[in-house]
This record gives sequence, structure tokens and C-alpha cells, in this order.
Amino acid sequence: DNTLDTFFPAPGLLRFRGWSLERQLGRVAADHVAAMRARIKELEEALPDAPFVMGVRDKEPEDLTDIRLHIRGSPTDLGGPVPRGFVAVLAGADAGAFAAGSGRLQLAEAIASHPLAARVIVNRVWRWHMGSGIVDTPSNFGFAGERPTNPELLEYLAARFVDGGMSIKRLHRDIMLSATYRLRAGRDAGNEAMDGGNRYYWRANRRRLDAESIRDAMLHVSGGLDTRVGGPSLDLRDEENDRRTLYGSVSRFELDEYLQTFDFPNPNLSAERRYSTNVPQQSLFFMNSPFVQRQAERLVRRLAKATGGGGTETDGEGADETAPEGDGGNQTRVPAGASDRSDNVHGAAADGDEELPARFEDGAMVRAAYPLLYGREVSAVELEAGLGFLAARRASALAAGVDAAAGGSRQVHSSGDASREDLSPEHSSTENAPDDLGARRSSMQAWTQYARALFGAAEFRFIE
Repeated sequence: DNTLDTFFPAPGLLRFRGWSLERQLGRVAADHVAAMRARIKELEEALPDAPFVMGVRDKEPEDLTDIRLHIRGSPTDLGGPVPRGFVAVLAGADAGAFAAGSGRLQLAEAIASHPLAARVIVNRVWRWHMGSGIVDTPSNFGFAGERPTNPELLEYLAARFVDGGMSIKRLHRDIMLSATYRLRAGRDAGNEAMDGGNRYYWRANRRRLDAESIRDAMLHVSGGLDTRVGGPSLDLRDEENDRRTLYGSVSRFELDEYLQTFDFPNPNLSAERRYSTNVPQQSLFFMNSPFVQRQAERLVRRLAKATGGGGTETDGEGADETAPEGDGGNQTRVPAGASDRSDNVHGAAADGDEELPARFEDGAMVRAAYPLLYGREVSAVELEAGLGFLAARRASALAAGVDAAAGGSRQVHSSGDASREDLSPEHSSTENAPDDLGARRSSMQAWTQYARALFGAAEFRFIE
């Protein structure tokens, strides 16, 4: 007789589980359960720490059977056995039953070799690049789906895809080297009158970057992107996670808040497309996210270094305090060892001060930021607006006593023994700021706010 039958008889009408069951056990049964749990724990701890994946394998040949037909989908109303094979409406009259094992491998080969598979794949890749598909119902090529706007193009891409060994990389190359892909999202009244939905691709579709691309783009321009390939998934909320978002862990039960904000699809369902929204929460993310704050600070340090201001106070004594000529002048110069002076009236050094750039070349940094973030040069209007914003935020930080800098909103610069005030827009950023730690802190704060504004601009998030 099975001893466990004494402890756990077959369930009756009323069934108890968990604590409600265990509290009813006698001493012998409770000790037995505790011993089994202890043994399970020992066995789990003894398991080797090796990666594993879930998989399937065929049953033994003698155990393989054909499944009976479920009439009208009912598991209780069964018909006769249905031989394993491909979908009859796609396979044609000459298709036979699968006889090799369970037929899973034959099914995969039949799907991959069917002409419809190549059309579906090229249509999805085309849609990824163009914003809409030649058939704009990617999961429905049937009667209820949309008709292809250019069937000849679909057939050409599918045939070329098959001839190229079904290489996805080659397919990407073919599409991205086309004249259609390189169009801009311009406007034309005549074309819009005939094809307002741009189904014939006379212009590019203006599209917002997806969640992964936005995060990766911020990491890239800040200089912090970890480009290693492969490895385990990481929590996107981890401050040390600088890997591509592709390697972010995705929970089916609690999707990451950032992914939800930028329309990541429900991981519990198959999604044929990603819907793109433009809602206030997305702008608030750029204003309030600690991740954006960290990338903005990184971007500022990268720009300062690229324009000659990346050295910190500890980088070298006797550094040249003379401004580089021909830049348009906006900078804060800090003498080597300035923060080590005992008479520093702005207070003791704080954590992170050692990472502050030695000086901020405002004009050069703004000019360097636009090609990096937007792929174009800054305009005169944008440059003036940027310098004005930086000057205002720097003065506000000093006046508010961010670094206990009394009267820091008035900026003065010296040349030899003479000094003069200069409040012109071109020189209102940092050239005239006091050469001390307080000025650098306020400059870093102003520049970080400016960098966050550049990240939050629609031009950074949208492709035209």
C-alpha cells in the first residue's frame, strides 16, 4: 500500500490546499511534508549553475498518433483521425501526409518554402522601414485583409529575397538603398490630393522612434552605450545597465513603465504592429526620468571634452587658461587646482565635483550638440536661443544660491589688470562667469537642463 494514501486520500467534494490543508495534518504527516521540503531544497541547491532553455522533442514512434478532428472546435464532439500534414487550402491536391516522426520538421519546411511566407516576410520588413506595408494588414493576406497597393513590387521583393537565400540582411540592404527609402517627409499639394495616405510612397512617413530606439539613441549620443553582443537580460531600471534595450528583461506580469509609456506591445499577445501615440506622459518622461538626467550629464561631459573643456581640476596643473581663438568666445575658465584653495568662499567640494568639466565652451558645445543629436547644423536662431537659455539658467542657479555664490548673477571677465562688464547676448553664457567651483556647478546645472530639452524635442524622437 502507498503510505502517502494514508496522509493524502483522494480528494472528495470539499478539497483543501496549502495552509488550510496542512493545519489539519497530524504529527506524522506534518513531519513527512517538512522532510520532503527539506530534501527538495537540498536537491535544488545541488543543481549546477548552468543556463538552460525549454524545448520539445518527439515522442517515441510507437506513441505517435494522429489527433481526432474536433468538430466545430469542440473537444467533446470528436470526429475521425486527421493525418498530419500542411494546411490543405495552401498545400494543393498533391500534398501528402507527414510521415517522418511527429511531422514538426516537415511542417516547418513546408511553411518556409511556401511563396506566401516570402511575401509576408518582405512585407513586414518593408513596413518596418517605411512605416506602412505594401499590404497594410501584416497578419492577414486573405480575403478580409487589405489588397497590396503595389503587387508587382511585393512579388519582386519576394523573388529577390528567395534568390538571395532568404537573407534578411540582404533584404534590409535592398530596401535601404532604394530611392523610395531615401525620400524625405515633405509636402506636396498635388500628391496629397491624389494620395493623402501616402500608400504609394511619394514621400517618407514621419514616424516616432520606438521605445528601444529612443533609449538606445540617448545612450549612444551620451557616449555610454554598451555595444557588446549577447549575454543575459538586465533590468531596465538598473542604473548600471547601459546595454542596448534589446537586452532588457520583459515581464509578462508587470511591464516596465518606460516601455509602456512608449507603446511597447503586450508581451502576452502576438502583435502584428506597434501603435505609435504622442501623449503628455512621453514629454514628462524626458523632464522627470532619472535615466534621462544621467544621460544628459554624460552628454554635457562629452560635449565639453570634445570642445576642449573636458579636463577636470585634477587633470593637470599648469593647464593653459587662455581661450582658444576663433570659436566665438563663450566659456568658463578654471585655473588648475582652484577647488583646492582653502579660501574657497563657495563651500567644500561635493560628491561628483571631480567630474565637472574644467570649462564650458557654450558656443562650441551648442554647435557640436546639434549634429550629434539631430544630424544637422544648428541655425543662428537656435544658437541664440540656446545661449540665452544657458545664460538665464546659469544666472538663476547662482542667484538662488545653488553653491552659496553671493551675487553670482552678475558676470565679469578680466583681461590683464582691467575688467569690464559685458551683457551682450553673444557673451552672456559663461565667458563672463567667475572662475570658481560655484560657476562650474551652475554651468553644469544649466547645461544639463539644456541637454534634457534637446532630448525631449520632437526632432530627436521622430524620423522624417
